[in-house]
Amino acid sequence: MRFDTSSADTETPMTDALANLARLTELVREHDSTLSTWLAPAVDAYLSGEATRLDVALELSAPGQDSPARRIGRERRNAALRRAWDLLPPLHGETPRARRRRLIQALGAFETRVLPRLRSGAREPKNDLEEALLAVFEAGAGPPRHERSLQRILAATSDVVF
Repeated sequence: MRFDTSSADTETPMTDALANLARLTELVREHDSTLSTWLAPAVDAYLSGEATRLDVALELSAPGQDSPARRIGRERRNAALRRAWDLLPPLHGETPRARRRRLIQALGAFETRVLPRLRSGAREPKNDLEEALLAVFEAGAGPPRHERSLQRILAATSDVVF
């Protein structure tokens, strides 16, 4: 099924977007048969109303799963947390649990004291750790608030046992 853009009496951002999607699908059909076998049926299903979510029709997610944007945000946050962990050196005799707690405290202090000034443009990050902490907050997924949550994230992003 093809999306008919000629019947739209008034152009709206939605009809423009749907028309662009239909045009893109036609270009793919004409120029890339491999990509077309994936894209065209999904877009057709979405434009016909058979599929209510394009990301599901494209098999980027399934009903009940997080959106691709949310998953990407979580992956970015987790990578930034891993970097912050690596940049926060352990104190002499400090256990991994105590170090995780210290990182959670650093996130809280950063959020209340430093982040507002960075977002207002009053100052730039002072070091690599502040850059990593800023990336945690800009990733699109909230930071962990508890040591156990941080432990799960770090364990999932490394072969090292935390």
